[in-house]
Amino acid sequence: MANNISMQFDPSALRLSRHELGAFEGRTITQGEFGQRMNPPRSASRISQWENGKEEPEGQAVAELCRVTGKPINFFYKPRLIEQSINQTAEMGQVVGT
Repeated sequence: MANNISMQFDPSALRLSRHELGAFEGRTITQGEFGQRMNPPRSASRISQWENGKEEPEGQAVAELCRVTGKPINFFYKPRLIEQSINQTAEMGQVVGT
């Protein structure tokens, strides 16, 4: 088996960054308030879905997460190992081991 790594949105990073932002401001920031800081604004239920891993934010939303929190984009992603057979990898035109 060959292994590839892809990046996956990390819901816990969003929760952490929202709580850090609140600590910096000396108060609790609700999901609704956090969502209203985004452009365009997102609902509390949308932030909740992202924080609970039920949905992943789209590209522009991730850019807004970075803007609102001051975090780099890689803060919100974690590596995920993808296993593929060597034949599948070769069929995809990737170079396999030397």
